[in-house]
Amino acid sequence: MRFGLVGFPVAHSLSPEIHLLFLKESGLSGEYVLLPTRPRRLKSVLEALRGGEYAGMNVTVPFKRRVFDLCDERSPEALGTRAVNAVRASGGILAGHNTDLEAFSREAARLREPFLVVGAGGASSAVAAALSGRDFTVYCRSPRDPSQHPLDQARTDMEGPPGTLVNATPLGWNDDDPFPLMPGRGWTFMDLNYNPRWRWRNGLREGGVRVVTGEGMLVRQAILSFSYWTGVELPPEVYHSALEHVRRLMGG
Repeated sequence: MRFGLVGFPVAHSLSPEIHLLFLKESGLSGEYVLLPTRPRRLKSVLEALRGGEYAGMNVTVPFKRRVFDLCDERSPEALGTRAVNAVRASGGILAGHNTDLEAFSREAARLREPFLVVGAGGASSAVAAALSGRDFTVYCRSPRDPSQHPLDQARTDMEGPPGTLVNATPLGWNDDDPFPLMPGRGWTFMDLNYNPRWRWRNGLREGGVRVVTGEGMLVRQAILSFSYWTGVELPPEVYHSALEHVRRLMGG
């Protein structure tokens, strides 16, 4: 049984370590490989899945929206976000799913509103869908539709009562990345990324900001992806053992 992660870049990903643990816990044999993919090769990589070379694939930046368009079938979660991060094939039919939605919903269940979500890609759409019914606004540099708002508005909105600022962008994978907004004391910064060396984010705690990093969401969406591909429902304790394993790998 072979699984893979499609995106670019993917060298930083801890997904192989997580899924190897899942395979061991479930008594299955297999492997999970990184598939660094340039845009021109995306279709050929998906054809390998369609042809049975893989049992499933995860999808990350920058392809979540593009893979949505390339799938033959889409789950309600994928349709609701118009983004796909997990794909499987049966009888030559590519089926797309979005596990980010449920994973984020669980991670954010106890966080304070309002949510200010920064980003305009597939991760942002999953976050927005997960926050349906809660107080949230999506911001980006170049708004493309009425659901998105300019970053300047976010700066004004942050003058209100403290809530949760969500990083749904690729910012933070480089240690020296800046971020366009600065949360103040009492705010929570929820980062969907999990680079432990991001200096900007690591300095927030000194200013009284609560920081939630992305390894919890990483593990949750991985569990949901694994179940989508294999039909195996992993017990709750596997989440905790996988999270501890990830944090050890991160040096935390």
